[in-house]
Amino acid sequence: MSKLNVGRPWFERVNVKALGDDVRRRILDKVKDKLGYNKAVEVLDISKGALHNYLHGIRRIPDEVIQKAL
Repeated sequence: MSKLNVGRPWFERVNVKALGDDVRRRILDKVKDKLGYNKAVEVLDISKGALHNYLHGIRRIPDEVIQKAL
């Protein structure tokens, strides 16, 4: 049987490198919807232009940003 990582929260166990671009965009979009545009850029520590580019598929969302979004 496999060992469960009970001690770590679920968001630390997510392998963000394995997430596709569509899933990454969807996660970021949900964060933006929940927090609002300005608060999302503040919490994620990215610029408004970067968030726009990520959400519209112009640039790939870095692993670090996804980890913060989770």
